[in-house]
Amino acid sequence: MKKILIPTDFSETAMNALEFALNFFEGESCTFYFLSIYTAGKYTTGDLWQASGEESVNDSLLLNKKIKLGVLIDQLEQKFQNKKYSFKGITDYDDFTDAINQVVESNKINFIVMGTDGTKGLQEVVFGTHTQKVIRKVDCPILVVPKGIVFKGFNKILLTLDYDYKFNPSAIKPLIRLIAKHKVSLDVLRMNKENANSDDLVKEGKKIERSFKGTNPEVHIISEVHTVDAINSLVQVMGVDMNVISAKKELFLDRVLFGSSVFNIINSSRIPILVLHEPPE
Repeated sequence: MKKILIPTDFSETAMNALEFALNFFEGESCTFYFLSIYTAGKYTTGDLWQASGEESVNDSLLLNKKIKLGVLIDQLEQKFQNKKYSFKGITDYDDFTDAINQVVESNKINFIVMGTDGTKGLQEVVFGTHTQKVIRKVDCPILVVPKGIVFKGFNKILLTLDYDYKFNPSAIKPLIRLIAKHKVSLDVLRMNKENANSDDLVKEGKKIERSFKGTNPEVHIISEVHTVDAINSLVQVMGVDMNVISAKKELFLDRVLFGSSVFNIINSSRIPILVLHEPPE
């Protein structure tokens, strides 16, 4: 049984990601964990008024979220009573990524599904959206669903290998299972540095062929182009339904203030992105 974590603040973006996940995993036995987090420093005057003299503000806020989650789960259990789905609600008062890490570890989560609005301004570029923070700090496959995207099935997946990324067969195991489940075709985008060794490209091509045996992926080698532009072109020309990227956690820590390429890909994407993490060396 798959275990899917969906953090939610009940916003339009979060609810759209939830709806996408319910359709995406159709036909599989899944437990969906809905996590609602209240982070420190977010009190409002209204929150203080809602708390009675006999309960803390924390208890009042979490009770509110528990009620919302309860209503949501009741609705979903009615709607999906004939599916292989079960639903659980979790509330927490904690740092956002700390709360997610705890749930991932204690419940052995297979996938996290989150929505994103993309970058809206300088503050989000510098400090990162919640989705970006989860990618940086949580070691779990993350399906990022852009706002307004509706699941319509899958025919083609793109695996993007950015300039600074070496293909690692150990990192793409969730992708192999995904291809088998949806029976989709795979293309690989290799962003190639101008001075790259051609022998290295040949060796990598053989690794890709072995890893996706029976899939026969087509590899597109592109040089001297911005990664985002290359992705957008292939998405439009080939009708790609999902992009898959792999991330090194240490790169995010080093480059987050300087506009990580991975963040640029996520913020500009018009299709869902599956982010996989490389295993530690």
